[in-house]
Amino acid sequence: MRTTSRDGPKQLVVPARSVRLWLADLRSMRVEYATWRRQFPQGGIARLQRAQVPVEAGAAAVRVFEPSIVPGLLQSPDYTRHVFRGLAQLPGRGRDIDEGVHARVRRQEILYQPGKDFRFLVTEAAMQYLICPRPVLRTQLERLAVMSAPPTVDLAVIPMDAALPHMFWHGFWTSGTPWELGSMSCPATSGW
Repeated sequence: MRTTSRDGPKQLVVPARSVRLWLADLRSMRVEYATWRRQFPQGGIARLQRAQVPVEAGAAAVRVFEPSIVPGLLQSPDYTRHVFRGLAQLPGRGRDIDEGVHARVRRQEILYQPGKDFRFLVTEAAMQYLICPRPVLRTQLERLAVMSAPPTVDLAVIPMDAALPHMFWHGFWTSGTPWELGSMSCPATSGW
């Protein structure tokens, strides 16, 4: 990429290959988003949880970044219940909170399977937001210590006072083989 200036504002010149890749990613995200929206009314929260099982089962490596919430695979049942209650308040969303909590907790079994590699990166703020009552949050923080103990799980936290190169607008999940994912790195953590 390079910028040019001709008698006016600067223009960003992006190689055609990059544009094609970004457009393909955008189309893929639109399909995934449309599928996600359709699944809520047709089985709601539990269905979305069950839809993740084959993705996680087929991946040798999963990388997760969440700036504002504890990642689902590390959530306690009570914390998850509060997250899902918030989702259920949105128009057209599933109301199957208890079934969704049960499905998410079952998904956590994957964390103990040998040969898997889960790496979670969260902000310290994500572990402080009161999306649930304080006692539930306290229990959730204790659960993080337990959930990060298996050799298949690595949890890293970006401290509140870390100098950030840019803002975090949203989280992301990627999955595949370690070779496909490469070595994702973050200046705030090492070896991630």
